[in-house]
Amino acid sequence: EYFAGSYDVAVIGAGHAGIEAGLASARLGLRTVVFTINLDAVGNMPCNPAIGGTGKGHLVRELDALGGEMGWAADHCCIQYRMLNRGKGPAVHSLRAQADRRAYQEFMKHTLERQENLELKQAMITDVRVEHGAVAAVVTQLGAVYRVKAAVLATGTYLESTVIIGENILSSGPDGMHAAVGLTARLQALGLPRAGTAKVGAILAIVLGVLVLFSPGLFADTTMVICGIALIYAGVVRIVDGARMPSEHRA
Repeated sequence: EYFAGSYDVAVIGAGHAGIEAGLASARLGLRTVVFTINLDAVGNMPCNPAIGGTGKGHLVRELDALGGEMGWAADHCCIQYRMLNRGKGPAVHSLRAQADRRAYQEFMKHTLERQENLELKQAMITDVRVEHGAVAAVVTQLGAVYRVKAAVLATGTYLESTVIIGENILSSGPDGMHAAVGLTARLQALGLPRAGTAKVGAILAIVLGVLVLFSPGLFADTTMVICGIALIYAGVVRIVDGARMPSEHRA
């Protein structure tokens, strides 16, 4: 190991959350370092290159009101805009924009690189060290030790991530990039709850089940009641099964 530098704040991950955390910290005048496994993966959006929409639109507006960057990036990089739910009342109208993934990545990376008080580094963090009950340092896979006063975990879809292809489960991050390995075990050793990711289908099933159960006039239709309960049950089972899996098999 070797001493590599000192900062006020270390942000682990450079997806949507990591970008905003890093910029907020730096703009408050704190010396900030943002770590990403691959510099070409800053703001990658591997799942869906969309900004806004019914589920996330209010978050984008809140970020914008607080001085965040996502709204600006959307204005510069999006190629198609659509107002959803026009057939319903104005309360549920929701703007969604589809982004050019590569343009969005370049915009966000350029923004981080130009931000005062912020450094962007390519490295995998495998250890968070604590002294006297407070975060004191983060350590990379190659043994570089960075002294910090605080650490923000924004690991997204990379933390102990796997890809499932048929019956095969492979350790991999999005788009064939490396999974972030090693950090989960360290967080567990610190007494934090086991880190992992719930399958998207599990959360969706629970949400749909709740929506069905609380739909107007539901209890007049026994079939709808059964469907709602079944959806919630299926989602909970998927989460429980995932929690029981060994870490190397969690998706």
